Amino acid sequence: MSSVRFITFDDGHQDIQYEGEWEVDHVQHEGPFRSEIVGGSQHRTSGKASVAFSFQGRAVSLYGRNIRRDENAGQSGWQCFVDGRIYSRPSALIVQNNFQYCSITGLNPDTAHKLTVRIQATEDAPFWVDSIDVSPSANLAYHKALSNYSVVLGVNDTSILYGPGWEFPPGNRLERLTNTEHSFMEVEFIGTQVSWKGRAFADQSASQSRATYSLDGGPMHPFSILGSEENTVQHTLFQTAKVPRNLHRLKVVYNGHEAPLVLSHLIIAQGDILNRNPHTLGPELDGLPIDTVPRLPSASGRPVGAIVGGVMGGAAALLLLALTGILIHKQKKQRVHFENAQAAADAYGASLTPITSPPPTYSARLSRALRRHVSGDYSSIPLTEGPGRSGIPRKVHFDSSSKPRAHNDSGIRLNSRMTLSVPPAYTPM
Repeated sequence: MSSVRFITFDDGHQDIQYEGEWEVDHVQHEGPFRSEIVGGSQHRTSGKASVAFSFQGRAVSLYGRNIRRDENAGQSGWQCFVDGRIYSRPSALIVQNNFQYCSITGLNPDTAHKLTVRIQATEDAPFWVDSIDVSPSANLAYHKALSNYSVVLGVNDTSILYGPGWEFPPGNRLERLTNTEHSFMEVEFIGTQVSWKGRAFADQSASQSRATYSLDGGPMHPFSILGSEENTVQHTLFQTAKVPRNLHRLKVVYNGHEAPLVLSHLIIAQGDILNRNPHTLGPELDGLPIDTVPRLPSASGRPVGAIVGGVMGGAAALLLLALTGILIHKQKKQRVHFENAQAAADAYGASLTPITSPPPTYSARLSRALRRHVSGDYSSIPLTEGPGRSGIPRKVHFDSSSKPRAHNDSGIRLNSRMTLSVPPAYTPM
């Protein structure tokens, strides 16, 4: 059977009953023992008053700030009762925040109880109420009747997973620490918010270190780890944003390099009262009301999937529009090119005129060569009249007396819309 976790009720809880003259004190009262105040405020009285709280569990404690050093000083004092029975107060008075005024254990967890504290305070020795802690009954019906509470997860809670580098301080099994860079801690929890409580040790480095935390695989949030000269008592290293009451995962990574990361305990708002691994639970989890966790809502409240789909659809439409524009531009460019080529062809065709040159004349030497060609004698046909580059003749003169077959221009011109000018075909000589 799972053990129960301590639950905390802040001084402003609706079930705490105050009688007499009380005021809400928001001062943090920093000093040699300056542990943080639960919820940021306390109830304070400097006269005759009382406070009462009903619960169901095996133990109860009341905490608040104390500045008394002498138990018998003046007319101030207080008495702790459970179900009308008086219980002794702590023997040692310590000036500090979160001083334990009352601590009663050994109660029947299945029976309803009532804590009552009768107070006689003065201006020199006021009485503060900061919080009430209860080791509750495991009864599910009692759990469902609770509201506005927080559970305390100690360092040995079954839901906490430690990576390499975590260890207990010497002689201390109630806290854990690490000074190994990149070491991590994970915890799965049911609740709405997590607060990390830690502290510094007197013999550690006075320099700060850094670490990060993420919730449900979201972005990493950095936070600072104070050195020993800045705070030597428990304080909040970070507090997550509020989330719907459901199953969540917290991951913390230590980045180093000086002050160690210390875990004293975790505070889970609206958490599971039983010390157990959430993976062992069914879809109803701890049996208390569960809120639906939205899928990473955007600022407009729409699911990320719908937004991503809309973005991708818009991108596809823009891409299609861009391709259409490119095709239209290309077709327009081709049309302009075609029209320019057509205009050039028209201009070129208009400039052509019939060939009216007189027939060519040939030299006597070439005429004799042509006559030998006609009769079949090719031995004495000259290729060049003079030396030229690569055997290409420079000049060739034909005699007008010879009559070789030659091209006669017909006078017909190609259609002016054609873009190419084809030269006439000549018969070989």
